[in-house]
Amino acid sequence: MAVISKIPGLSVSVAVNNEIATEYSTVESEISGSIDGEASAAGDRGEHVWPRTTTYIESYSGAPFRIEATFSAGFQTAVSKHKDHDAISVEVYVDGTWVTSGWAYLESLGKDAPYVIPIENTWTQSETGGLLEERQFAFAPVSRVDDASKQKIVEDSKIAESLGEIIIGIDLMTTVDDDFFDYPENVANPAGVFSLAEKAMKGAAISHGTS
Repeated sequence: MAVISKIPGLSVSVAVNNEIATEYSTVESEISGSIDGEASAAGDRGEHVWPRTTTYIESYSGAPFRIEATFSAGFQTAVSKHKDHDAISVEVYVDGTWVTSGWAYLESLGKDAPYVIPIENTWTQSETGGLLEERQFAFAPVSRVDDASKQKIVEDSKIAESLGEIIIGIDLMTTVDDDFFDYPENVANPAGVFSLAEKAMKGAAISHGTS
């Protein structure tokens, strides 16, 4: 599971085929940052740096996956300075695109037992419009095309920049409407497969995206 030392009581895991995936990291995987906006956490351009960590998992074509954000008692202590917020949001981005989120009230997190927010699907507008379709998260294979136009290489280069990434953002928030619901306007990969120009990959070892 992904754990950030600056945020105790929080861990994030990815389950593939209903089994928690083994995660691999490097020495530089974690960026400490700060959750309090301290100047010591400023980046090269003076911007605030939030704590974050990067890990790697294995993917399999067609395999379903889900995200599990787990909050335990220590998390309440970590965010105790932010009393103007009453809820936590788990934002999910795949292949560079926001796809869905889950949330819970802070008062319900990790009091008696760890609190888990599982996220395994998203809702998108159907291709015919007016209807919503539920889409289960799954890994999609990536194939490479040797002969491609310059335009396709440019377009595929943008896709390849974030292909295979699953980014989880944890945000504090203040609730105003329990009935609020949002969803992506377009299906990112309705075909369930990526076919990218070889030159767009620039030697990157990318084997899967998501569908």
